[in-house]
Amino acid sequence: MNVRLLAIATALICAALILASAAGLVFLLRSPGADSSRAEVIIGQTRLVFAPDYARFAAARAGGHFERLDLAASFPDFAPAGVITGASPALDIRARAEHTLFLTLTPADTAVSAADRPVKLYARFLEKEEWSHPGGLVMRRFSAGSPFDNEDLYMAPPEGRLFSARCMRPATSPDGLPDTCIHEFEFNRLNVQLRFSPALLAEWETLSEGARRLVEGMGR
Repeated sequence: MNVRLLAIATALICAALILASAAGLVFLLRSPGADSSRAEVIIGQTRLVFAPDYARFAAARAGGHFERLDLAASFPDFAPAGVITGASPALDIRARAEHTLFLTLTPADTAVSAADRPVKLYARFLEKEEWSHPGGLVMRRFSAGSPFDNEDLYMAPPEGRLFSARCMRPATSPDGLPDTCIHEFEFNRLNVQLRFSPALLAEWETLSEGARRLVEGMGR
């Protein structure tokens, strides 16, 4: 009788272990780390969580530790670049390029903050003349022979602390390559470089605020 009871008890224990293992497997499959709708990336000491379709390269979509992270989003909705809502399906390549934003995130360079660069880094390379630009920005050219030769600086008055962007000067003989502007800002020990079409300069407030909200949302 004791042998029979021991056999029954052993069978019950085995069944319980099997059920526990199955429950553990279900937990693992449902755990946040297995959620394919989110990618988790760590750059330096900063953790970011985002929809994988924002990542420009496949490696970042799987998550992990990186020295830099390259993302792409559409304007003005800041959806993943592959989804441009509110636009015609027949959008041609040039128009699509003008509505695509590229963000590169790297550990912050603490030497000169992005907000201080117009005064502390760029000012000595700028020509004196300035021109007004739609959206309330002012434009000053970089001097020939400077490190930023063939670029112009667009700034929100008076000193560009709120917004500044370096833009490639349109080529006299177009070479087929898209013109590009670069705006930079910091977030949580990261430097964010935003590249966009000069056609969006007049929308600089929506552009900069939207980019900040996008990155801040990834860091929550």
